[in-house]
Amino acid sequence: MKKVKTAKFLGGLLLSCALLAGCGSAGAVDVAENGREDGSAASEETPQAGGETMESVESVFYFNGGVGEDSLPAGLRIPSSFGDESRRERTMQALQEWGVYRQTPDCAVSREGRPLLELYSEEDKRVTGIVFHRWTQSSANAEDGEPAERMEEETYCALLPWDALEKLGTLAYSCDSDQRTLEESFSDPEGTLQAYVAYEYAPDVPFPMISECRYTSAEDGNQAGFPSDLRNILNRPQRFLLYKEKMNFSGEGRWQGYDGCLHAGSRAVCLYDEAGRLQTIREETDEPLSDGGDSLSGEIAFAYRDDGLDAVSYWFNPGSGSTADSSGTIAYDGQGRPQYKEYYVTHGTHYGVYLYKGSETRPWLCLEFCSQVMGPEDEDGVSAGCVFHAYLFHNPQESVG
Repeated sequence: MKKVKTAKFLGGLLLSCALLAGCGSAGAVDVAENGREDGSAASEETPQAGGETMESVESVFYFNGGVGEDSLPAGLRIPSSFGDESRRERTMQALQEWGVYRQTPDCAVSREGRPLLELYSEEDKRVTGIVFHRWTQSSANAEDGEPAERMEEETYCALLPWDALEKLGTLAYSCDSDQRTLEESFSDPEGTLQAYVAYEYAPDVPFPMISECRYTSAEDGNQAGFPSDLRNILNRPQRFLLYKEKMNFSGEGRWQGYDGCLHAGSRAVCLYDEAGRLQTIREETDEPLSDGGDSLSGEIAFAYRDDGLDAVSYWFNPGSGSTADSSGTIAYDGQGRPQYKEYYVTHGTHYGVYLYKGSETRPWLCLEFCSQVMGPEDEDGVSAGCVFHAYLFHNPQESVG
């Protein structure tokens, strides 16, 4: 990996978070419980041949925040035993110790009125403080007929040092007039092409369809799946890889099923609700399951708001494949973009947050936090260290201020 100087562009990029769609003077964007962000609209139509396309190039940077490292970077995790006020005080104390605290963060992202993520950037110190709020829904607090109350389970505080970002390479892509990605190509820092992907779209299919996929380590160079080290760069931030040649459609153009593997199965069928919306994708396998179950190897379930997709939940039988990411939930914002994700890993859970600028559909920052406790606890139960990954995508042609 090649390290690069990042202070100039990163400082401008973080301070430009106020350009997020729906931001107020505090630099906050919120997704309402039953509504789309003001001024946003997601097209449901298929792209037209010859339509306007926009081409861009981004530099891709990565930070390994303690995963597999000998020492943890600065950070802490505040448990659920803290009350709201004491939680705020402990968070503020950490940010002050790092020299990044201010009353109004550079960027604040909320979901359904609850804080999700804040960024505090200090250009002189070349660091950014990150605060991630993890919420849970407890049925024990729900009254009859009322939704369960959500509670802040943990608060993650992490420090991102700009000089620790490493350049992974360059990502070139093109989008249609609805900002849907049509092509992506990733090259390493030396300029050697590593992968190329082309996408198409279909009505009522919530994921992009891969029409072509090539990468240097593939023997046949086509439709062989992504290498694991490119999954956070290409097709971001999608969970499922759907290849067009394996998708089955009815004569009316409705997606019927999939002749391939979504996690570790052999095929999948699509089920729709009374409103004609995709409700469930059932994955089946021809292989015997280790637990002796039937052919059902997993399901993907879709939940909707009045104005569009709200969440995708999935589970797959661990007896039919890898346990990593065998279950999880993806929450979407009011523009139909993945905003938050949590999924199972063998040592616990990973949590992902995706940040966008304005109404753009491609995130410029992807953060992933790990639930595994790596550092010691103090007398209050606060764990030292915060294990996280960061992927930053920067267009050098943008003004960095």
